[in-house]
Amino acid sequence: MENIWMKKIISLIALCLVAATLFAACTGGESVDPTQEPTMSIEATDDGSDPTSAATQKPSSAATQKPTAKPTSGATAKPTATAKPNVNIDLRFSSTGKFKILILSDLRLSKSVDKTVISNMEKMLDKVDPDLVILGGDIHNGTIANEADLRKVLDAVNAPLEKRKIPWCHAFGVDAEGTATKKTGYKKTAQMAVYQSYPYCVSKSSSSDVYGVSNYVLPIKQSTGNKVGFNVWCFDANGYLNDYEAGLENKVLLSGKLSGATNLDCIHFTQRLWYWNTSIEMQAANSGKNVPGLMYMQVPPYQFRYIYRNKDRTGMTGIAKEKQSSPERDSGIVWTAYERADIKGIFCGYNEANDYAGTYLDMLFAQCSTIGKSDYEATRGARVVELTNNGSKMTSSMVYLTSLN
Repeated sequence: MENIWMKKIISLIALCLVAATLFAACTGGESVDPTQEPTMSIEATDDGSDPTSAATQKPSSAATQKPTAKPTSGATAKPTATAKPNVNIDLRFSSTGKFKILILSDLRLSKSVDKTVISNMEKMLDKVDPDLVILGGDIHNGTIANEADLRKVLDAVNAPLEKRKIPWCHAFGVDAEGTATKKTGYKKTAQMAVYQSYPYCVSKSSSSDVYGVSNYVLPIKQSTGNKVGFNVWCFDANGYLNDYEAGLENKVLLSGKLSGATNLDCIHFTQRLWYWNTSIEMQAANSGKNVPGLMYMQVPPYQFRYIYRNKDRTGMTGIAKEKQSSPERDSGIVWTAYERADIKGIFCGYNEANDYAGTYLDMLFAQCSTIGKSDYEATRGARVVELTNNGSKMTSSMVYLTSLN
């Protein structure tokens, strides 16, 4: 019995010794809790940097920098379309109250840019020496389907303007997103961002409640001060009837259609409403007096036909070489301008061989022929608009390529 108790006492002592050993091992600081390993092993490095940066930044660098490297370049490549160098452009009459506008309409260039057109453009710029250039209508021919190809066209067109430090603007033509039968899918909103990335481009985007993309007004200030002397109103030509509403062409174009009628769309009501309201606001800001201006839209309203059908009454100059294309649907823009009584002239392109002009409803109706491809060499040229006396007087004439050679 005594031996049994002795054995139990010895076993108990042994257990106590084992427990003591284990306790010493746990409190001795040499064992490390695995869950604390990354932080418990912190030491200052030789260069004084915190090793946690090596522990945490390496994974995040691999996790964030590599994937974002490509998207960032892709993301910044598009914003380059909207970021432009800081060029201060002040559209203003000269000290003598003069301002000259050159309208280059319907260049219709492809991505393999016709260098002859650019050369002719340079000659025209040197001859006219304008203060503003309006690139009207179809600058490209409706085959441009991406930014890279659009930049090929715009780089070529912009170069002679930027070289001469001439501000320019544009108004989209009917083929901006492709022809009536073949669309590119390259939207005008995306194209506008590319246009606006050029430092001398002063084009603006339409507000979201206005149909089309290139509806805007450019005020030209008088020689001194900030008072506006003249307005340049640009309108998006939109496209074709079926772009606006599927099947509309079949509803509109009857078998007994008007002479020269087409499936072209026209200026929409919201565009007219925008012009009307903005014009009234500018009148109010001008001590209640209307600010004179001009309109450019690529496709001529049907009232243009009154000019060549009434040559004597309208004092027509130039010729209507090809049948005029006008929308079958009357937009009402002519009568809206007449009622506002601030528009001195409406300028249009599209029919590239026509250069006629005449007066109707107290406004100049003027066609702008092209310096680009045309079936009629004699009218190839550009229209010049000269403003004098800080915008109170406007005259217009054609300058032909034949006079530059």
